[in-house]
Amino acid sequence: MLPKRKKLSRTSFPHRKEPKFSWSGKVLRVYAYKGCDENLSHHKSAGCPQAIGADKPTIGARFAVVVPKRLSASVVLRNAFKRQVMVAIGESMARFERLSYKKYIIFPIAHIRASVAEKIKEDLRFFLEKSQKNEDDT
Repeated sequence: MLPKRKKLSRTSFPHRKEPKFSWSGKVLRVYAYKGCDENLSHHKSAGCPQAIGADKPTIGARFAVVVPKRLSASVVLRNAFKRQVMVAIGESMARFERLSYKKYIIFPIAHIRASVAEKIKEDLRFFLEKSQKNEDDT
């Protein structure tokens, strides 16, 4: 499980219009956002909620796992899925830290029925490879 400081809070959650890198796998959809650390003066002047506590640099990548009710009516399954994703992220944290993205939002693609821990790990591995290639190309 990830420590609380590695999770996105409501105030640091990216706006839907922010530029992002989108990726879809077999089980997961990942939105990766560059951090707003580089241009904080713009965010402070605009009253951006991401600028709260902006005087302190952020500590690496931060994550959110979002599971809508329409994909699983059972809160138990939703929470189990979130835990599985967070464990997989924790195992790959060193690779996430090397990327230039600072915020990640992760969604399931289809209805959650059973444990898919291995597919989650495989999807995250493919995402990391794809995003590394994307950064190398730019």
